[in-house]
Amino acid sequence: TIPKETFMNCISLEMFNIYNATEIGAYAFANCTKLNIDVYSSVLQKIEDCAFIGCSSLSYAYIGENVNYIGQYAFSDCILMNAISFASLSNLYYIGEYAFSPFDSLKTVELPSTVTKIGRSAFPRMDSLEYITLPEGIDSFSDYMFYDCAKLHTVDIKGEIKGIGKAAFSGCESLTSFEIGDKVKYIGEWAFRDSGITYIYIPAGVAFSLEDEVCGYFRGCKALKKVVFEDTYAEFFSFDSDFFKDCTALEEVIAPTAKNIIVGESAFENCTSLKTLTNTDRIYCIGSRSFYNCGLEEITLRGDVLFDNWSSDEEGRIVASAFENSKKLKCVNFLSVDGAEKFEVHYK
Repeated sequence: TIPKETFMNCISLEMFNIYNATEIGAYAFANCTKLNIDVYSSVLQKIEDCAFIGCSSLSYAYIGENVNYIGQYAFSDCILMNAISFASLSNLYYIGEYAFSPFDSLKTVELPSTVTKIGRSAFPRMDSLEYITLPEGIDSFSDYMFYDCAKLHTVDIKGEIKGIGKAAFSGCESLTSFEIGDKVKYIGEWAFRDSGITYIYIPAGVAFSLEDEVCGYFRGCKALKKVVFEDTYAEFFSFDSDFFKDCTALEEVIAPTAKNIIVGESAFENCTSLKTLTNTDRIYCIGSRSFYNCGLEEITLRGDVLFDNWSSDEEGRIVASAFENSKKLKCVNFLSVDGAEKFEVHYK
C-alpha cells in the first residue's frame, strides 16, 4: 500500500514503480506535475480518492484486472491523459464522481462490463471525447455525467437505462440523436440543455424531476426540430419552466393527452420556428413569458384557462407577457368550458 498523501506535491517526481502496490491511498501522488508512469500493478485493487489528481503530465492509465474501486477525483485534472484502458477480465465495479475530469485529449472510453456504479460528473468537460461504451450494469446517467463534452457523438448503451440525471448531456453539442427507452422513469433538470439533438421521443412513463425553480430540460437545443410525447392520459402534465426555451429550430411538439396541461414560465420562450403544438385545448394554466417571442400563428385554449404564475390561489390574475412579442400569432381561440362554443380573438 502507498499511504495517503505520501508523495503529495512532489513536483519534481517523474518516475515511480507501483508494480507491487495493492492500494494507492488518497492524494498519494496529488499534484505531482511531472509524474508520467505506467499506472499498473497486477495486484492493485483500489485507487483511492484524488490519488493522481493534478498529475498534469500523466498520459496513460491501464487499470488492471484486480482493481475494483476508483475513488472520486482519482485522475481529475490529468489534462494530458489521452488513453485509458481496462483489463479484459476486469473486476472494476465503482467509479467515483469526477474520477476522470477533465481530460483534453481522450477520445474514446470503453468501460468494463463489471462496472455497476458511476458517480456524478464522472466524465465532464472532456474536450475530445467522442465515443463511450457503457456496460450492462449501468442503469442510469448520473448528474453532470457528460456535462460539456462538446464532441461526444455516440453513447453505446449495453443495458436498460432507468434514469437521466441533472445536466447529464448538457453542452453535448455533437450529440444529435438519443433514444429514451421505455424503461426510463425520470429526466433531470438541464438534462439535454444546449445539446445537438434534432428529434426526441418521450415515452409515457417518464417523469421530469423538479428540484429547481428553473428546469430547462431541453433549453437551448438549437438543432431540435421535433418532439413527440407518448400519450399518457394522466390527470396532469407540466411543461416546466424553460422546458424548450431558446429552441429556435423547434417546429413541432406533439404534446401528451393529459387532462390538464400546465405551461410554465418561459417554457416556449424564443421558439421562433414553432408551427405546431398539439392539445393546447387541454392547457389550464399559463405562466409568464411562456410563449414569449414564439412562432405559433394560432392557438386554441380552454375558456377557463388561467394566466397565472403558479399561484393557483389567485385565479384569473393576468400575466401580460405570456404571448408578448409573438409577432406571428394571428388567432387565439377560446373554447367554452364544456367545449360547445368557440370564441375567437384575431390579431392583425
